[in-house]
Parts: sequence; structure tokens; C-alpha cells
Amino acid sequence: MLLTSLIRGGQVIHIRRKSTHQAIMCLVISLYFIFIKAILNPAFSAARSDGDTIAFASIALQIIEKGDSFDPKRTPLYPLILAILSGFDAASPEEVIEKSGNLVILFQSVLTLSLHLIIFLAIRNHTDSSLFACLLVCAMMTNRGLHFSDYTVLTESLTNVLFGFLCLLIWKCGRDRDDHLFAIFFFCALCLSLIRPNGWLLSLVALSLMRITRIVPWKKVLLSALVVSVVPAYYVWRNNAELNYPTYSVAS
Repeated sequence: MLLTSLIRGGQVIHIRRKSTHQAIMCLVISLYFIFIKAILNPAFSAARSDGDTIAFASIALQIIEKGDSFDPKRTPLYPLILAILSGFDAASPEEVIEKSGNLVILFQSVLTLSLHLIIFLAIRNHTDSSLFACLLVCAMMTNRGLHFSDYTVLTESLTNVLFGFLCLLIWKCGRDRDDHLFAIFFFCALCLSLIRPNGWLLSLVALSLMRITRIVPWKKVLLSALVVSVVPAYYVWRNNAELNYPTYSVAS
């Protein structure tokens, strides 16, 4: 009994030390991420808007005033995010950007950091080396384009994050076969299909991989694909009816 208690006690101490070590490394990664953002902020401050930003803000204003997110050139999710972050209170596209711009940048940066922390934990658990995982993730975060995407009121940042989450979830679902993980995967696939026109194709490819690797039954994949395709199919129908251009986005 005494030996069993000592062994259990040693396991508890080991687990606590491991958790503390991971928490410290996550803190280091977060501080490094903030440090890079602070350095690059002056360089990117002039690039926080783009010609496409006004287009997204105009659709957000359309959502605020009419409750309709349809636009033949733009997918609906990003304008909806702008409308929500502006508090559904704006009188012009410029006001939408003014009210939501900083919140969008913060939102995108937090999601990007969250993705890198999850990648760190995945590498750490797979290699059993916190230092290696930390250095690898910090090297990934030195990508200037990554931070540029976070600083712009455009869809690139969320597209990168959602695609990253999909890749991680395919790997994780293949190992654990957890219905809750698949629910998160489906949510990410749905969001990706609504954020960019090519996101619809990427979502369907990711769902196909779920079936090809026999992670989930084909009926669940088929149902998920149908749900993911509802809004894009509506856009195809409406673009065809109004513009005689049967595609998810006329701009694509």
C-alpha cells in the first residue's frame, strides 16, 4: 500500500510538473507573439484597409439596414462579423470600419495565436519535447505575411486559421474518433465555406478526407456536406437567376 501510494504520488508530481512546463511555454509563445505584433504594428498600420475592405463593410451595412447579406461578389460570413463587431450600429461603410476595425484585428490575432498554441500542444504531446515544440512554433510565427493578414480587415487571416484548424482536427479525429471533435471540425468547415468562395471546395475536400480515411461514417459525411453546401448553393441559384452567372461568387 505504501509503495502504491508513493508511485501514485510520484505520478501526480510528474503530471503537475509537465502541466506547469507546458503552461510556461504557452506563456512564452504568447509573449513572443505580442512582441512581434508590437514591432510590426507601425509597418502595417497603413495597410489595415483595402479596396475589398470597403466592399465587405458595405455588405455589413446592408445587413444592419436590411438584414440581407447577399452580394454576388462576396461571401456572407465576414460582413456578418463586421456587422456584429460594429454593434449593428453604423450609417456608412466607413463607420462600420471605424467601429469594428480594431476589434476585427484583435479577433483575428487571438484566433491566430490560439491556432499556434494548439499546434504547440500537439507537437509537444507527439514528440514529448516542449523546447522543440516551442522553437518550431516561434519560428512559424516569424512569418511576416501571417501578421499582415491579421492587421487587414480582409478574409485571409480567418481563412488561414480555419484551414489550420481543419488540418489539425482531421489528424486528431483520426486518433481519438470523438464525436465532439467532429462537431468542432464540422463548425470550422461550415465557417470556411462561408468565408471565401474557395473555402466551400476546401470544406468538401476535408469532409471527403474524413470518409476516405474511415474516420466517420459516409452518412455523417454526406449530411455534413449537404449542410455546408446550403448557403453556397443558394448563392449559385441567385447569381444564376439575377445575373445568369451560376457560381458561388461572380468575383471568383
